Amino acid sequence: LGAWGAQAYGCGSVAETVVATIPLVAGKRTRVAMAWNVNPAYSGWAVRPNADLDLGILSPAGAYVVSSDSWDNPYEIVDFVPASSGTYRVVVYNVRCSSSPGYIAWAWTRDP
Repeated sequence: LGAWGAQAYGCGSVAETVVATIPLVAGKRTRVAMAWNVNPAYSGWAVRPNADLDLGILSPAGAYVVSSDSWDNPYEIVDFVPASSGTYRVVVYNVRCSSSPGYIAWAWTRDP
């Protein structure tokens, strides 16, 4: 079970943006990945992407569950086992944005 989505994204986006809600089951391994495009016109693109976005997962109660906080790449991935069943939120955190990526995409899957 899983799904994917995409949306426009720019440097002016709010610092924390919920991009998806996902129904998860306690004890079922879940993976969420996010990627964004890199503007080749950005002067520093060969060294680092034009944006540093992080991926976070919030529980049904709104508590922080897990995140991927890497840098210098245009993707983030989390792999976790939810402690409780319910609707979780996929959140994008705008850490650094020197030139708007334009779009972000995400996908998630959970064990059956």
